[in-house]
Amino acid sequence: MILCTFSWPVQLHVTVPSGEGFFFRYEGRDVHIECQSLPGARLFSYMGEDYGWLTKEYEVESRYVRVVSDDKKVPIRQIHRKKDEVPFTGGIVDLVKYTRILVTFEVEGTEVLDNETRSGELRAWVERVVHHFIDLYRLVTQEGDVTRPRMRDAPSIDVLVADDYEFNAEVLAGKFRQYKWVHAWEDASRTGHLKETMKPEMVGTLVKLLQSGFNPRVFDKLLLDSKEQSFVRDEHDLAIVVTETAFETFLQERLLAACAARGITTLTAGRGRGATQMPYRDAIERAQVRDNLDYIQNLSGENIKGGVEHTNWYTYAYEKRNEIIHSGLRGSTFDDMGKAFTAVVTYIQLIDRTLQ
Repeated sequence: MILCTFSWPVQLHVTVPSGEGFFFRYEGRDVHIECQSLPGARLFSYMGEDYGWLTKEYEVESRYVRVVSDDKKVPIRQIHRKKDEVPFTGGIVDLVKYTRILVTFEVEGTEVLDNETRSGELRAWVERVVHHFIDLYRLVTQEGDVTRPRMRDAPSIDVLVADDYEFNAEVLAGKFRQYKWVHAWEDASRTGHLKETMKPEMVGTLVKLLQSGFNPRVFDKLLLDSKEQSFVRDEHDLAIVVTETAFETFLQERLLAACAARGITTLTAGRGRGATQMPYRDAIERAQVRDNLDYIQNLSGENIKGGVEHTNWYTYAYEKRNEIIHSGLRGSTFDDMGKAFTAVVTYIQLIDRTLQ
């Protein structure tokens, strides 16, 4: 066995005291985490790869944005531009703190780190360990600016190893040496670097929405949030829960609008001998999902529960959400979320067409 440390820089300020370490067991393996907060800077250039405004190749004007901390003004942003020229001829430097997260654990040998498959599995495990740590850190601190880091966002990760070491809940010591760098870069289709220009029909739709004064509905916002949870934060379990919540929100909203448009004042609530008439709003808001889908069928005369849209929604979104909420299912993937999202959107479109 050897001791291995992944040194992972993340663009987060984790306020764990210097020198504090955490030894615990995760997924059958002992692991130690240490957080080192360090000063850094984040650069944004308005000039592409022309960094003259930063390297002082020509005269620039600088402004500093400060915040008050302990009665002292602390600079947090530097704004630069070419002197006597219009704005956006320079760039911005944000003074930030970042955290180096050190994840230490035992592995069988360096051959694990050199094998592409096993190394990939190990990196995925390290990411899960850090996500678990950050989740608990957020529960304790309630810091809203700290999110789950993504390993693929790190430009590189140092991998250190030690053959002579001591590793337990009381002691972490060893003669570490740098073994390799891990370079991570996610699929280009998910970075935003490669995107096609909006198609004319999309531009036209956007113009209509803007000019009509349209505001996104609650279920629209939930769907957008669910994509962000999965696409940006890798919170696929939570994203599926939010996606299904969006569907149920749409279902109630669409039913209420359909009843109002048709002049319906009451609906049958309950089944069998317990069935009773009640105001349509009360019936819809108290109903389970299956009951509201029955209302859709009764109002439209269409058997929407007999099609592939219903089957896909039930399998990929409804059942999956229930397994996450009620059975403690974890480990949903980006693809699982994609299936749930597509199934919900497709079913929403079918129901909307059916009630028109």
